[in-house]
Amino acid sequence: MTAQPTGQAPVRTLSTGRMLVYASGEAATSLVINTGLGFAMFFYTQALGLSPAWAGLAMSISVFWDAIIDPVMGHVSDRTRSRWGRRHPYFLIGGVGMVVASYFVWNVPEYFTTSQALLFGYVLALQLAVRSLFAVWIIPYTALGFEICTDYEGRTRIQGYRESLNMLSNMAGTAIAWSFFFLDQTVQRDGKDVVVKGLSQPENYHQMGLWYGGIALFFVLFVTWATRSHIVDSRNLAVSNSGLGDFFHGLREMAKDGLSKWVIGFVVVVVTGVALTATLQVYTWDHYLTAISGHWRTLTHSCSIIGLAAGAFIASAVVRLMDKRMAVILGTVLNLVCNLLIAGLVLTGWFDRNGVFLYIAYTVLSSLYWVGHGIMVPVSTSMLADISEIERRRTGQDRDGLYASFFAFARKAGISAGLFLAGMSLTWIGFVEGPKVTQTPSVSWSLCALYLFLGPAISMVGVVLMLNYPVDKRYMDDLRKRQDS
Repeated sequence: MTAQPTGQAPVRTLSTGRMLVYASGEAATSLVINTGLGFAMFFYTQALGLSPAWAGLAMSISVFWDAIIDPVMGHVSDRTRSRWGRRHPYFLIGGVGMVVASYFVWNVPEYFTTSQALLFGYVLALQLAVRSLFAVWIIPYTALGFEICTDYEGRTRIQGYRESLNMLSNMAGTAIAWSFFFLDQTVQRDGKDVVVKGLSQPENYHQMGLWYGGIALFFVLFVTWATRSHIVDSRNLAVSNSGLGDFFHGLREMAKDGLSKWVIGFVVVVVTGVALTATLQVYTWDHYLTAISGHWRTLTHSCSIIGLAAGAFIASAVVRLMDKRMAVILGTVLNLVCNLLIAGLVLTGWFDRNGVFLYIAYTVLSSLYWVGHGIMVPVSTSMLADISEIERRRTGQDRDGLYASFFAFARKAGISAGLFLAGMSLTWIGFVEGPKVTQTPSVSWSLCALYLFLGPAISMVGVVLMLNYPVDKRYMDDLRKRQDS
């Protein structure tokens, strides 16, 4: 533990090993949050029978609430005076609480399933609890990453490792769930073979929640302990006495900051499209691309996650080639191109939907789609870290927590919008909820079309927002030279 530093700190770098230790906390995030985003909508609509519109609304409200409280959490963390620093106490308490609350997401008491209103209320309450505790965990954790590695390319590397480990955990968790928890089964009923879909059985979700919660808890405790050398005693931290007044002043300053507005706007728009695509993908597999089932879903999902992790891993190399602005534009354009090619394969009727060629082509193109998103996330995170440094050098105020919270706000606002649009889109095309319902061919086709076209079209709006973004490596180097001289 060290004393709270003062003045302009030197550029800090980290070894790859220390970056990976820090990034291991993403395993907890992935097993709780990615699992929820991947399966909760399906759990509520297909296993419990909640209307897609109500399910989408509940999840959208909770994610948006999370986005709203993120800046407050960043402000509180930035101003905390503690022997144990400004970050560690929060992400320990928030991480443990998040894991405990997530268990009850997948274990709904039977009483609450007796009506749509009761089920909606339970879903909303539990999602709000998980998301509130997630904010307490993720904002200080992200801010710690801003602080412990401050060199221009190192910022992209550490965020790339975070995203890679998040996705590897997703593959080990969410993707493998298709084989361990959600395999379809054939049973005898009235002398006939009947296929029982694994996704329609509530007890399968119960088991998944128990296993993944235990593993997530381990990683929360591990990263808290393993990063203890980065604890900075903040008991003598100089903070203003204006409390919330200082917080709202910081928000106003950030709202005026043209640099952060472009990045935050880009992230909101792109993530809206990606969240919509990811949500509708599971429904498309179950109702249109039905050949992708069982172990094949595990393979396809795993390849997609490997693509996302690979994109995050190569992000720093892409930045060296074309800098950050062009890197995020490249990732977004790659999303669009891949989904357009998939649409040509699966919607035109030119290829057999049960054929091996289509399956292989779909898996490859879907993986490349996620490579694009994998590049975008860590690079845009590091862009906010750059802007936070620019602000600190301009004003002398350290607001890493607030900037980390604004990036989280942008992602969560996008996820919230994507979930809401997904729920409304399902209702709009006539999708019928329930475990024993078969969708009509026209509904299934419309579902696949929405999955492939709507999300990328929304994301492309973000490219326009990035066209005039001015910060690059030369900009940051010139700023540091002027201040250091």
